[in-house]
Amino acid sequence: MCEIFFVFGKEELDKKFIRDFLETIVESGAPQSNPHGYGAMWETGSTKEPVMFQKHHISKVLKRYQPSKFFAFHVRYATSTVCYENTHPFTFKIGREVVLRGIHNGVISNMGNYKVADSYVLFKRITEKLKEHGDIVEAIQQVMKKANGTYSVVLHSIQDGKLYYFRNTPSFNMIKYGNLVFGATRISRLFPLFHFVKERDIFPPFYYHKPIPCKIYELDLDSFSISIVGEIEEKKERRWYVE
Repeated sequence: MCEIFFVFGKEELDKKFIRDFLETIVESGAPQSNPHGYGAMWETGSTKEPVMFQKHHISKVLKRYQPSKFFAFHVRYATSTVCYENTHPFTFKIGREVVLRGIHNGVISNMGNYKVADSYVLFKRITEKLKEHGDIVEAIQQVMKKANGTYSVVLHSIQDGKLYYFRNTPSFNMIKYGNLVFGATRISRLFPLFHFVKERDIFPPFYYHKPIPCKIYELDLDSFSISIVGEIEEKKERRWYVE
């Protein structure tokens, strides 16, 4: 259900780079398989629409985009009502301050309903725990240990300026080429990214990474580093997976 793409750079990613990245996503076929909405988030903002992402939408995204060290993109296959409110990314505030933005792939059975997306409820609860505890990792742990179902999540914590990733499904893959890290929910979607990178004559060491389930990864935008900063208590119930 749904698909996630992201790119994380040592330097800020300009609009031309993002245009090429989005064209690669269109060519991968992901939007056609997930036609119920698209959205993107970066360091200073986000944008989304509850329609299938197509090539002519790229200019709409770029109009909002400001150079950032990361760019996360989501295409949606709906399990609840198709509308703007249920489209990713989700943005939440504490008071008047925006504290997090997030995108989610999977299905969490004990959150949301036909009208309200499980993903919306997921990020709302993380925000509530963040307000209570003041620590984003603890907030993630408290909410996810009670989640029934599947998840692959990219979350931007505006308060500390870092990106967090965690999953309990087998479906997420990352590749690193020098000063760029690419991620995609399905490994088949990474193949176009290989060509995307090679066309730019980027040939430093290649690194393939499969994130460990139930570990919380922190992507530090300042130091261009990825590290494990926490662990999610895995539920004993049988889980089912969506690839």
